[in-house]
Amino acid sequence: MSRQFINSAADQPPSLSAVRRIGSVAVCAALAGLGLVGLAGTASAAPCGTVKDTTVRNNLAKVGEAHYTINCSGGEVLVTGRVQDSKPDGHCVESKVVVGTDYWLFRACGDGNTTDIGVRASGDNAVVYTYRV
Repeated sequence: MSRQFINSAADQPPSLSAVRRIGSVAVCAALAGLGLVGLAGTASAAPCGTVKDTTVRNNLAKVGEAHYTINCSGGEVLVTGRVQDSKPDGHCVESKVVVGTDYWLFRACGDGNTTDIGVRASGDNAVVYTYRV
């Protein structure tokens, strides 16, 4: 698996090892409370033509967002968009784009800061996670 960091520090997304299995509703609620929107539940590959707007919340307060489009042509998948941090809380908002076994991280830090998402890779779908770090 290869990875690329775009506008990021060397730290990784938060570990979910501390969350014990207490039922799917409770786990989803706990993850949302931690601001790990995009990691709750089972991820599935998004088909070509997907347009998505995602809001990241921490304790019901909006802390960031991501907007992206997934397009495919000639055996390649193209993911374009942006991730934005919307709260001056010392945290960042990050989008992780996964295509096959490769992934790219796009991180925006600071109130109003935005980072463009741009991935072109071989494949026919992508998975995008957006969360607070």
